Amino acid sequence: MIVVTKPYLLKAISVVWLITVQKLAQLLVIFFTVGFAVNYSHAELKNKSVVHIFAASSMAATLGDFSASLQEKLDIDVQFSLASSAQLAKQIEQGAPADIFISAHPEWIQYLQDQQRLTTEVKSDWLGNDMILVQSFASDQALTLSKTLTRIGSDAIKGALADPDYVPSGRYAKKLLQDSGYWEIISPLVVPAGSAQNVLQYLQQSTFSWGVLYQTDWQALADDDPDTVWQKTLLHPQNSNSDDKVQIGIAIVKPYDSLEIRNEVQVLYDYLQSYEAMQHFSHYGFRIR
Repeated sequence: MIVVTKPYLLKAISVVWLITVQKLAQLLVIFFTVGFAVNYSHAELKNKSVVHIFAASSMAATLGDFSASLQEKLDIDVQFSLASSAQLAKQIEQGAPADIFISAHPEWIQYLQDQQRLTTEVKSDWLGNDMILVQSFASDQALTLSKTLTRIGSDAIKGALADPDYVPSGRYAKKLLQDSGYWEIISPLVVPAGSAQNVLQYLQQSTFSWGVLYQTDWQALADDDPDTVWQKTLLHPQNSNSDDKVQIGIAIVKPYDSLEIRNEVQVLYDYLQSYEAMQHFSHYGFRIR
């Protein structure tokens, strides 16, 4: 069960994300607000058994499908707050009530470590992912990355990419496109989006005919409109040793009201790294480290 955290007093950030449910070709759009306040009451969270997971929005589908089994297997109530990794890290820094942080980029794990907001329970390379360029151009054959990007540039076709100055998926994509020598060609055509899930939404709504997604978002796009022929191309070889591959990190946030990690938080953190959990994430297309 996904429970929406209530808004706090200082600032509210509205987030839209899409999750695919039980492989049906149907998307549930969930609107929720994540808020925080520097002066929130620590007492109101004390003695509550619920575990608060602050996770990158790119994890929406897999965590949404996983939440019921977590409660059933572990007898732990879990609340998810989903937004961009940067937004969540800033909220945790300001005192938002997170127990576990899942980041789409190790930079934000390191950021919170520098702010002394994380415990020693940190795994910066918990899961992996891949970046893909998808396009709906009519074509008689699968296009290589080079041909696809050349066509985008020559035809001046605008497309969607998560903001490379702020959002992890956009930063990964920009670096990979720079390394391949195509960033200067297509950067004037990029329309920045607020999150990876916003890019997915733009493509589902046919706002743009191409965009850059996580590999794990591909199935949601294909399921949404089976009549549209989408072609996908990896932005880098799967067997590459590049350090630019997507690294998803997980960490336990330091509790404010205790020197010790709550047992249910530790149990859930350990379970999310178990073989059983890894099989679940692998099913959704994540790479197992």
